[in-house]
Formats: sequence, structure tokens, C-alpha cells
Amino acid sequence: TSEVLPRLLAGERFALVSDAGMPGINDPGRRLISAAREAGVPVTVLPGPSAVETALVAAGLTSERYQFVGYFPRGEQALLEVGRQLARWPWSAVAFESPQRLPRTLSVLARVIPDRAAAVCRELTKRFEEVVRGPAAEVAARFAEAPKGEITIVIGGAVTAAPIDSGS
Repeated sequence: TSEVLPRLLAGERFALVSDAGMPGINDPGRRLISAAREAGVPVTVLPGPSAVETALVAAGLTSERYQFVGYFPRGEQALLEVGRQLARWPWSAVAFESPQRLPRTLSVLARVIPDRAAAVCRELTKRFEEVVRGPAAEVAARFAEAPKGEITIVIGGAVTAAPIDSGS
């Protein structure tokens, strides 16, 4: 990181490749990706094994663990319950969502976890790729209207998480 970051800031381009899976997901490359983002260097993620990992790295919300929740539930009460669970979850969570349901889903999540770091990753690895990051309430306001394209949502982990009941 200390050798590469100055070169990135000088405008050189690098490709980070890992023989241990997706760079940035449980990989030492995460340190370089985080340092580049903090320094304002753009990071582009090439197609990974799935949109889940690609979105985690593109959103900058990787953690030691993450949970893939599939699609968020359609019903408001079920969605509120997922939001309450995420409020306690100390790691990142990733979900797919349809463009038509995105505004409502983000609105409900913003009511439960308004200050939680979130990202909407749209059209990953495609020409019109867009990653919108910020507190959940701000991201929800940005997507008050349904966008086009494939959507992956990343919710960052709780900064100070409540203990998780392990059942013991």
C-alpha cells in the first residue's frame, strides 16, 4: 500500500489481481482499495464471481464478514423486521432489488436505519455503472424515483452493534 498509493495519486493505473478469490473480500487487497478510496482515487471493479462481491467492493463497505439476504421482502412489516435485524447486525449485508421496488425499499429501510452507511450499485460492470453511497436516508432520497437497470444494495455494518444472541 505505501509503495503503490503515491503512484496511484500520480496518475498511474494498476490492476489488483488475487489468487485467493475476489480482491477486497477477505483479502489483503482490501487495505489498498480502502487507502485508494480515502485518497480520492477512483476504483473500478471488474466482474467478479457475482454481483454480491462486486457490489461490496464497489460500495467500499467490505468487512470481515457479510450476509447476502437475497431479495428484500415485499411486505412493509417484513421489510421493517429485516431493517430491525440489520440495525443490530455488525457486518455488511447485500441484497438484490428490482428497480421498481427500490424507492419503497429504501424508504422503509431509511426509517429504521437512517444513518447507516448504504450504497445502491446499479448496472455494475456495464456502460452506465453507478454507485451511490451515503447514509441510508440520503440514498433513499436520491432514489425517490425508480431507476433503470440491475440493482444491488449494500448496507454497512452497525458501528456499535448490540450483542447478537448466539442461542446459548
